[in-house]
Amino acid sequence: MTSWQEKAELKRQALRSAIRPEWLLPSVPTAELQRDVTGDYIRQFLSPEEIAITESTPDQILKNTTTAKWTSVSVATAFSHRAAIAHQLTNALHEIFFEDGIKRAAELDGYIKEHGRPVGPLHGLPVSLKDSVNVKGIDTTNGFIGRIGAPAKEDAELARILRYLGAVLYCKTAVPQASFAAETENNIIGYTTNAYNRLLSSGGSSGGEGSLLSLRGSVVGLGSDIGGSIRHPAALNGLFGLKPSYRRLPIEGVDRVMEGQDMVPFSWGPLSSSAAGLTLIMKSILAQEPWFSDPRVVEIPWQNDVYEDFVQATKGDRQLVFGVMRNDGIVQPQPPISRGLDMLIDKVKNLGHKVIDWQPPSHEEANQLSMATWLFDGSEDVLKNLTLSGEPIVDSVAQIFGSTPGKQSTATEIANTNIAIWRFRKKYMDYWNSTKDLTGTGRPVDAVIAPTYPYTGVIPGKLKYFGYTPYANILDYSVGVIPVTMADKDVDVYPTKFNLLSEIDSVVQKDYDPEIQHGAPVGISIFGRRFQDEKILGVLEALSS
Repeated sequence: MTSWQEKAELKRQALRSAIRPEWLLPSVPTAELQRDVTGDYIRQFLSPEEIAITESTPDQILKNTTTAKWTSVSVATAFSHRAAIAHQLTNALHEIFFEDGIKRAAELDGYIKEHGRPVGPLHGLPVSLKDSVNVKGIDTTNGFIGRIGAPAKEDAELARILRYLGAVLYCKTAVPQASFAAETENNIIGYTTNAYNRLLSSGGSSGGEGSLLSLRGSVVGLGSDIGGSIRHPAALNGLFGLKPSYRRLPIEGVDRVMEGQDMVPFSWGPLSSSAAGLTLIMKSILAQEPWFSDPRVVEIPWQNDVYEDFVQATKGDRQLVFGVMRNDGIVQPQPPISRGLDMLIDKVKNLGHKVIDWQPPSHEEANQLSMATWLFDGSEDVLKNLTLSGEPIVDSVAQIFGSTPGKQSTATEIANTNIAIWRFRKKYMDYWNSTKDLTGTGRPVDAVIAPTYPYTGVIPGKLKYFGYTPYANILDYSVGVIPVTMADKDVDVYPTKFNLLSEIDSVVQKDYDPEIQHGAPVGISIFGRRFQDEKILGVLEALSS
């Protein structure tokens, strides 16, 4: 019988074999010798044409592919080449089907030549997918060795819609074991690193998307978020990201652990190198009325009037009021995150907007409720998948699920947790409504600015705190991430007076290493209420310009 190690090695060989020989790097420097592999480093392996294509925005790409100025084949080939290099440098990919993507691109070129019009609004745009999205004929392992060699029989609804719109699917990106951890690590491809600093993590669980997008092996991709899994990678990799409210995008045909835990489930959303890329994907998918193909999706069409209103309002057409949450009351952000927060606050103020302190109900309660839902089944689903191959659980996943089965929640305990979640939501709603007495506008706070993560890049093995993000999943709020700055060892130091909030705060602050984390991207979150995705996208678009 083939051991789990042999199965993993065969999979790695298959991935390498799926890369054209001329795209293979003769050698890869260690992270110590070459931390940053973005920009000029990766460009050295590409032609001027490939650089021009892959460093365009999604809108620019579509302007060229939908008018046949660029062939879809040239675009798909350029992104496949760059994605191949990105994978060799950071372990960004789980599934490579570049040739399928290039073949589809040729069909798109044939269509536009014959009919004189594009197939759809995403004609020729390469879109990367988190591994969990089923693509017909391609494995969906979710980081489990035991799932290798079981290709999907059908496309997930997301993949089907994207193909219909004219997008080119060409790769699926790396996830942690179980697709459920804040670091992307599994026994198949190893550890996925941060392209800006390969001594650091790309985050998780959409960490492969983070590395691939930051290296421009893609300009827009889809990830999922149950506790920060879109927001972590976006913030850590210098990207824009959107965690929409659950039920906005379809999840039919998407593979996930803990299937049936629908009180606080995975929310699917886009990551991109631009704010406009997020909007493009949301608007395009919603135009296909996914509520008629996935019963989980709510019938809320794209609200363009809301989006445009908040683009103009944020640019200064009228005064908005932003809440500012500097920390979650448990752990303070490390110095570069605090500086990034101040920079975004200053930008908002300079546009004529008002800010007030955000002092909501305890986010610790949200953290505890999230963990309770994750462990409803006593980790049975995750551990059962490990037994398919006999592989061990990786440390970052064991931090959440343990390595042995736990107690499964009773129906009464699950019901009580669900009641507690609704009560927390009501308490948070009441607080938000109460801010109308503080804003001076007669209405509550429009949106809230907050750190995405307390860490300035995650040093592998030193992630000790999962807070800051689960609140948005418990509340089902819309959250965007915007890149603001980079860590600077000469600037980002602790103030003379720095009072710790807790024991875990002490641990997080002691793990800050200005030398190692120098150059790490800093991304800040902006969140609205439930189903305010268009509002948040409008704010992101305005602030990114």
